[in-house]
Amino acid sequence: MVYIIIPFLVCLLTHLVKFLIRLYRGCGFSKQSFAWSFFWAGGPPSVHLATLSSIAYLFYLKLGVGPLFALTIILAAFVIYGFVEDRKRQLLFEGYLKKSQDPAIRAIARDGKLLDFSGHSIVDVLLGAAFGLVFTILMTQVMRL
Repeated sequence: MVYIIIPFLVCLLTHLVKFLIRLYRGCGFSKQSFAWSFFWAGGPPSVHLATLSSIAYLFYLKLGVGPLFALTIILAAFVIYGFVEDRKRQLLFEGYLKKSQDPAIRAIARDGKLLDFSGHSIVDVLLGAAFGLVFTILMTQVMRL
């Protein structure tokens, strides 16, 4: 049960941190911004990596460096690669949109929501992994695992 509860709590806490970061950056608070932050927005920290690093750490605690731990590290590497690749592709795409002669297309590129949908930077990913590890270590200490 711990393998479900702790990663789920890590996921929720990381989403909350992401929402607070967005508030701090001036995104404002509304039902829409809350939902956007919790379900769709990219940016720091990566919730996916926080959850994966939480699961990897729990496997490490229970089983040491074994097949399940190795699998989570390999999956994390694929996820990191995919996020960073998506982000690069979207930056290139937005560059093309900003050069468009059509003002509506330029406005789409300027509002930043397309980039918000796409991947993470390396910093976002590293922050997500760090948050996942820190939250999981704290929770395992509190739960005495």
